[in-house]
Formats: sequence, structure tokens, C-alpha cells
Amino acid sequence: MASNRKVLGCSDYFENFGSSYARQSRLVLEMLNDLSWTYVALAYHGPIIQIGEKPPIPRYLLYPQALDYYNPHEEPNLQRVINAEKPEAVWIYEDAQHVASYKNQNLSGAPIIGYFAWDVDYHGDVLDKVIRNVDVPVCFSDFTENLAHDRGHDVEKVYNCVDERAFGNIGTFEEDAAFIRNKLGIAPEKKIILYVGALHARKNPETLIAMARELKRLRGDDFVLVIHGNPDFSLMTCDILVEMFSSGVQDVVMFTPHVDDWNIGIPPRSLNAIYNMADVFVSAHGGEGFGLPACEAGLCGKPFVMTDCTTTREFSDGGRNGVAVPVAYHRMSEKNVMPPGVARPVPDHVKFAEEVSALLDDGPRRRVMGQRFKEHVQSKYTQHVLAPKWKAVFEKCFANHVGVKEI
Repeated sequence: MASNRKVLGCSDYFENFGSSYARQSRLVLEMLNDLSWTYVALAYHGPIIQIGEKPPIPRYLLYPQALDYYNPHEEPNLQRVINAEKPEAVWIYEDAQHVASYKNQNLSGAPIIGYFAWDVDYHGDVLDKVIRNVDVPVCFSDFTENLAHDRGHDVEKVYNCVDERAFGNIGTFEEDAAFIRNKLGIAPEKKIILYVGALHARKNPETLIAMARELKRLRGDDFVLVIHGNPDFSLMTCDILVEMFSSGVQDVVMFTPHVDDWNIGIPPRSLNAIYNMADVFVSAHGGEGFGLPACEAGLCGKPFVMTDCTTTREFSDGGRNGVAVPVAYHRMSEKNVMPPGVARPVPDHVKFAEEVSALLDDGPRRRVMGQRFKEHVQSKYTQHVLAPKWKAVFEKCFANHVGVKEI
């Protein structure tokens, strides 16, 4: 692509924000570093500023979110930026309902590429809406692509990117992992089960505690469930510390040390060490748009046990790379923590514990599954694989193969 092509991006502020959207946006700029980028950073309220080139991130012009608008998912004045910068394409990355909402602004002047997350197993009206409301809809999972195709929609697919420069068996990972284990006070003979991520209601954190209780019943205290997530996260439907103590698992469950700002997170090298010290990655999630932590652990050769829904199935490759736990029941989301009326699967915590225990007892199986998952991630979700796919999406716009949809 010609380097003078102007593109406007809009998503999370990635200079000092550790969300998956922020990290993915940074990686997309890196993969498309021959474009001339303007970037509207949600939740950034500083001045318009030219950010100097910091390889591999290209030079880009940074715009703030409107000062009088504090919804971190939408920019109400995007048309103003389009008018000022005159991009040849606009790339918006958010949850489906937020990408779809930009139709209300009657954006004009450039085709809209909507990169959207869909984290429920079934079709919903919002899925139709986001696909209709942008010029080039782009999803990032097989299951979303299949849902769209089943409804007769044409949609592009570009997976989320896992940063293999930050995660994997790299550098001094063995020493780093040993250091973290020692810092957490985990004895060398203990098996480590790891969860990394927000303790959002969608992640079913209560089920992790119930799984730990059952696992303790099965095998005593020869393991530790390490949770790298904010125990004070606001969008939980439980007090996870109360869950832990009332379930009697405080001796086999621990949280990583307090992080001053959970939005920023910890340095990638430290997170990589946490992945590398684990034996098994776990998540009781009730649906993922993608699921980056599982794949980051996969780059470190770790198999997983996760709920049998959304991307777990495509990550598992028929059980070669990890274990999918059957769903026990569904719960309806609550308005204060998730869009109301969404049915979220909850895995069977007893079966979950049994599958984790079986993996902990079978080192050769863990290693084979972990290696297969590592190869799976490397072959599908890394920059060298995904950069050509993103370039093809943008070339489709630049070559005028797609027109701007009439509002």
C-alpha cells in the first residue's frame, strides 16, 4: 500500500491503557505502518498531538475524545475529525453495539471499516445492525463469521493478534517464572492453575471459586489457583473474596499482588512470567469475543480448560489443544453489569475440576496439548499471518471495490 494513504482509527487509548482493544489497536498500527494514521483515542482527554515514530509503531496524529463526553466506548464528534483530516478509510474497533451506534452520526466522507466483537454463541439483532451499518464489517472469530453467514451476511474475518514478541518462551522466561513463583510464595511442589483477565460477571468468577473448592476435595492442597485480576472490579455480581473464604479455599486460591492501576496493568515481561509459571490456564467465561489471555498462555505452551462456548471450540481444535467444559446452565445478564437479556453459559464446576485434575496428573498430556496450542496460535493469530489480511481489507477500500453505504 502507498504510504500516503490516510486512515482514521478510533478505539481505546493505547499509550497508557492496558485493555485488549488498546493493545490490539497498537498492533494493527504496527501491521499497517505504511499508512498515514490519525487516531481518535477513547478516554484520552489531552491535546491534539503528533506522536513521534517509535518503531514498530508509526508516527500518528492523536486526537482526544470529546471533553464533554465520558462514555469510553464512543466518540460523538467523529465527523468533525473526518472533515478535518479527510481520511480515505475510517477504522472503528469496539463492541458490536458501539460500532453500530455510529450510524446515528450519519458519518460521511470515507468508507467505515467496523472491527467488532461478538461474545455470545447465538444470533442477536445487534449483529445484523452492525453488519448493515458499516461499509466493511470485520469480525475476529470463526463462530461470529458462521453466525453472520447463516444470516446471509457477507463479512470479513481478521483474528485478534497475539504478540509473540511479548509472550512465549522468550528471554529469561524460566528465571522470570521462578522469580514470580518465589515472590508469590508458592512452594516448588505445588501445581499452578492460572486465570488472567477482568473479573467481569461475563467471566463467571464465582465458578472459578466453586471449581477450586471441588478440586480441593478431589486432591487436597497440592495446587494453587492464581488469579491475575482485580478483586475489586466493579462489574462483578459477587464479592469474590467472600466467595473464597466462605468456600474454604483461601489456602489454595491467591491473587497476584496489587496493581496500582489495573487499567494499565503490569509490564509484558512480568505477565509472560506469570503465564510461564503455570501448568494449566483456566477460564469459566460465559462467552468471549476472542480470548487473548488463553492464547498468550498458549504461546507459552500451556493447555487450557475453559467453557464450551464461543471461541473455546475453535481454540481447542477438537480437543487437541485444550479441554472444553460442558455448560451446566445459563444465567441472564443484569443491567448494571452487562447488556440486559443476554443469556450467559455457566460451566459445570464439578466437571471443570475433574478435567483440571486430570491434566495436573498427566504431565506428558499437558506438554503435548500445550505444544499443539502453541503451534495453533503461531499459525493463526500472530502478526506475520494477520498483517496481509489487514492489508487486503484496506486495499479493498482504497481500490473502490466498496462504496460508502447510504444512511
